[in-house]
Amino acid sequence: MIESFSAIAASREQAHEAATRAYEHAQAMIERGEPALISCGPAVEPVSIRQRRFLHGVVLRQISEQAQLHGVRFTVDIWKEHFRQRFVGDGGFRWESMRVPRWDPDLGQLILPKHATPRRVRISSEELGQREYARWTNEIIDHAVVELGVEFHFTTEERELIARRPQPKEERADVG
Repeated sequence: MIESFSAIAASREQAHEAATRAYEHAQAMIERGEPALISCGPAVEPVSIRQRRFLHGVVLRQISEQAQLHGVRFTVDIWKEHFRQRFVGDGGFRWESMRVPRWDPDLGQLILPKHATPRRVRISSEELGQREYARWTNEIIDHAVVELGVEFHFTTEERELIARRPQPKEERADVG
């Protein structure tokens, strides 16, 4: 089995180099009788500590202090799970096919089945990139204000925790 190849490209030259290497990698896999997956999409920037701090330490804390359902207040962790299930993916889960080992009492060992079985897998908020995490945080804030009557009080410093600063673009020379 040939290992996977992946690359992040930030320029046209890097994209060309990555595409060439991916093609060569796919050819080697196909020669060995393995199907190859070639994919392209936006590179996902990992969630920042600042974003986590804003959601957990500011947004969810204020929700847990103010919001009640049927007269009951809930912890930050309960609210986070509620919002993950409500706003992330298909109810916070996705389906993956996997071969899950099972115990065979006759053999006294784990057996790996021949076929994969679809399993529901929890989507972690850590899988979201910076943009999706910011979108998710804003959906939580909007929902909390409209549906739960939460009045947020953000300091300038707290609001800065969520601010996403765009990276400066390199100047491009016009190609004639």
